[in-house]
Order: sequence, then C-alpha cells, then structure tokens
Amino acid sequence: MGNTRILTREFEYVAPETMPELLALLDRYGPAATIIAGGTDVVPQLKYEKISPDYLIDVTKIAELRTVRRDGALHIGAAVRLRDVKAYCRDNETYACLGDALGSIGQAQVVNMGTLGGNICTASPAADSALALLVLEARVRLIGSGGERVVPLDAFFRGPKMTGMEPGEVMAEIQVPAVVDHTGSAFRKIGRVAGDISKISCAVAVQSDGERCLSCRIGMGAVGPTPMRMPGVEQLLSGRAIDAGVMDEAADRIAADISPLTDMRSTEFYRRRVSRVLFKDTFDQAWKRVQR
Repeated sequence: MGNTRILTREFEYVAPETMPELLALLDRYGPAATIIAGGTDVVPQLKYEKISPDYLIDVTKIAELRTVRRDGALHIGAAVRLRDVKAYCRDNETYACLGDALGSIGQAQVVNMGTLGGNICTASPAADSALALLVLEARVRLIGSGGERVVPLDAFFRGPKMTGMEPGEVMAEIQVPAVVDHTGSAFRKIGRVAGDISKISCAVAVQSDGERCLSCRIGMGAVGPTPMRMPGVEQLLSGRAIDAGVMDEAADRIAADISPLTDMRSTEFYRRRVSRVLFKDTFDQAWKRVQR
C-alpha cells in the first residue's frame, strides 16, 4: 500500500515564545525534537515518514526570529517568511539577486509559508535563496545553550542536507553585509517546469567602474554537493574589462569547475553544457544593473 500522506506518528507540539524557552526545550529533548517554522520541508518529511520526532517545536512565535532590520548590514530573522523578504528586496534593489531568487519560486504556498532560515537549513544544493545569499557574502548567527557564534554561509553548508549547526543550536538570523557602491547582482535558474526545484542555477554580484570588473562573486547551484562559489572564475574576471572574449573564457572555466551529477531532474552532460549560457545570462543581468 502506498503512503497515505497523513501524519501517522504521534508527537507533542510546543510553541515557545522566547529564545531562552526554546533553548531549554532543545536541551531537554535533544535529538527527539524537530524544529518547525513554515513547515514546507518538515511537513512532507513527516508525511513520508522520513522523520519521526517525539516533539515538534514551532519557533514562529518568537519575536526575535521574525524581524528585519538594517544597521548598515541587513539582519533577517530566521523565521521571517519568504514573501516578506521578497517584498523587502523588491523595494531595495541593493539585494536584487535575493529578490530574483525568491521571485523564481513558483509555488505560492512555499513563498507564503516558507521561511528564509528554513530554506537555508534544508541545505539543498539547489536552494535558491542560499545561492543568492552566498554571493552577497551572508553569515548566519547560531545560538545554543553554550552561547552564540556567527558562521559565513559558505562554511555553513557541509553537504546535501548537512550543515555546520551543532546539536542544540538554532539559527537566529541571517546577516547580509552592506553592499558596496557600484555593485549589481542577479540570479537565474532553469527548472523542468515553472515552480520546480532548479536543474541548475546561478547567482552573480559584480562591482564595476564602468567597463572594468573590479571584483565579482559567482555562485552555481545544483552542480555539486552544496551551493558553490566559483573562486577561479571570480579571480579570472577581477580587474578585467568585460567583453565577449572574456565572457567566453569565464564560461568555459565555469563548465570545467562545476561538479554536476546525473539525477532525476537532469544529466551531468546537460548541466555542464547549459552552465555556460546560464552564467553569461546571469552575469549580463548583474552587469546591466550596475551600469544604471
């Protein structure tokens, strides 16, 4: 008999209202507890019996996790809904690639219910927001009973569905450093159908002084075990005037440096071939934005 897609396992639901209360629950229940915010990833796992917690801890009532503030850097609480981050980015083109990434999520239920912290903590190599935040050099603030620490996002991802979060820790916020002047960014992806997880994605943030790329950050998604920065290509482009020949050289390096697999969504051959075009299109969009 197929899975009925109903919750068959009993669990206790708790909804703390403060961070100390949350940390006390995590210490008390340990691995028997699972955190839920939007539920767009946790609920399907419960239905398909991929997880079976004794305690489900809802963090959406904790005010600290639901705020967005800016003090030079942008601070986004881990439980802020994707729709709210998307709306903020729509009014702040400084974070254009993050707005692009959230705008590419075609399922209204996910955008309305999902949270930014949850999208990151799934640690999917194809996570759209994670790739955009990677080129914005975001950090995550983690809190546990032993204190708190800030971890660069590129060090947070350890592998598919694997993060650097320690037992008893929770993500409190995502920190995006102030973006320097004359910087443009963009995100693009290719999926099988609208609203699907990407077969391959790209994010770019580039600083320009006119015709020359002063510096850039490039990320590729769904082409390795984690969302990937492309340091070799970034170094290749930095300090150079941008023309068709330079872009072809960079695109060839992208195709050589990624590590795609063949899976249910696409093939290694397709991902490597299309990476060249996707990168050039994404870079071109970021370049046009910085020239405005």
